[in-house]
Amino acid sequence: MIVREYYATREDGVRLYRTYSDTNHKIMQHPTMVVYDEAIDVENAPYTYEGCVVKMADKIAYLSRDIEDAIFSDIISEEEISDNASPTLKDIRRKIRIQESRVREQLDKFSRSQNYSKYLQENIITQRNGRYVVPVKSEHRSEIPGLVHDTSASGATVFIEPMAVVEANNEIRVLQTKEREEIERILSELSASAGDFSQSIKNSYECAVELNL
Repeated sequence: MIVREYYATREDGVRLYRTYSDTNHKIMQHPTMVVYDEAIDVENAPYTYEGCVVKMADKIAYLSRDIEDAIFSDIISEEEISDNASPTLKDIRRKIRIQESRVREQLDKFSRSQNYSKYLQENIITQRNGRYVVPVKSEHRSEIPGLVHDTSASGATVFIEPMAVVEANNEIRVLQTKEREEIERILSELSASAGDFSQSIKNSYECAVELNL
């Protein structure tokens, strides 16, 4: 690995760097770490091992620390963005959790109701097409006012969204759309910020290829 590190500025304004490598690469042919404590004229460095290291290190890309931190803190995995990626996203997800809690509470009461529990195939709450539903015995589907979203493979069960939670489920879907839009905005913003360093990243890649790292 090659590192070129700024560490001081002389009284005459010249910036001082340390450039070093701990690589045993055959092109460099040097097994130990080399440290330069003097100011380096990168463009006119001689074509020696030291000159090669200096020229390559000068081109290595360093992303803004703020951008790097944002990427690693906002993107948890390929499929997950952190709640803290933006105040808007955090607020949207808070509202989704509140609405989901309310829907589940309503359906829980529904499934334990003496009027409706006898019509259920199981006393559970599940989802179909992103909406909360309850499994109803097929022969009693007309006893549960609501929207049918799915039927079991055997046909013995229909999954119904009771009318009592339709509006709340609609609100959840609206919030989920806003969540996706906010995630797209966050990723676009991060991409644009990283794009400002595209040339430096390209230089780093070319250096890595030349050094065969």
